[in-house]
Amino acid sequence: MTTIRDGNIFEAMRILLPEHRTTAERYRRQRARRRPPELFEDELAEMQYVLSEAIEQRRPVRLTLFHPSEDVVIEGVPELRGGRLWLWQADGNRVPVDYRRLIRVEVS
Repeated sequence: MTTIRDGNIFEAMRILLPEHRTTAERYRRQRARRRPPELFEDELAEMQYVLSEAIEQRRPVRLTLFHPSEDVVIEGVPELRGGRLWLWQADGNRVPVDYRRLIRVEVS
């Protein structure tokens, strides 16, 4: 017989009351949720350098933004305006960028 200590969650679910299963499932999803990567100081400095050079020279970049389900990649020419970072995309749209979600900056 498998015990709960062996990590078999399905065995543990059998003994839960139906009204508690929803809470247990929500807890399991929350634990499995992705967390943003911790960036080292040199990685942050490198991203800042690439981004500032791209802004100054109006060169396109590829930005990877963290998202709990899957990372989002956007491309365009970065611009600082009004204290915010914006990205001008090829189709002419201007997209605001949340710099706190940035995990990678590459020159396109």
